[in-house]
Amino acid sequence: MELIKLSERIYMLPFVRETDRPNLFYIKGDNYSVAVDAGNSAAHVQEFYVQLAKHGLEMPRYTIITHWHWDHTFGLHAICGKSIATVKTNEKLRQVMKWEWTKEKMREREDADCEDHYENGGRYDADRLLDLIEFLKGIDYQHHLISHDFEESKEEALTYLSEELEKCRI
Repeated sequence: MELIKLSERIYMLPFVRETDRPNLFYIKGDNYSVAVDAGNSAAHVQEFYVQLAKHGLEMPRYTIITHWHWDHTFGLHAICGKSIATVKTNEKLRQVMKWEWTKEKMREREDADCEDHYENGGRYDADRLLDLIEFLKGIDYQHHLISHDFEESKEEALTYLSEELEKCRI
């Protein structure tokens, strides 16, 4: 997979549906650069780093973890630099470290938490979603990525999130 330049400072290694590889991002700063998410394996991280080198980009000093799901964190052991995550993400990762990885236990957990937003039994919190919508309305941007989906415009993202908000209110 080839690294895509989204802007002068933002690059993306696109997701691969067949292997559950999420988008990985690189943000080029003036003093240092950061990666967003650690991917689903050491091989995923290595592919990302090869692409960065191919584009003449320095290795990220930090990797910011967006959430605890395996496809965003199982490459953590292979990153260069330090990782950054929220307290809730770290708490969940501590739980995941204790999980049993037998076929039976994995089947019990299969997708049990995929829509987990930490609260509300996996459903969006209407107040938090409304806050997000208002925040996004107030900033200037052109591209938006929700989860593993393809890039979309600000209007498309706001339409989707507004529809999700309506579902919360039903």
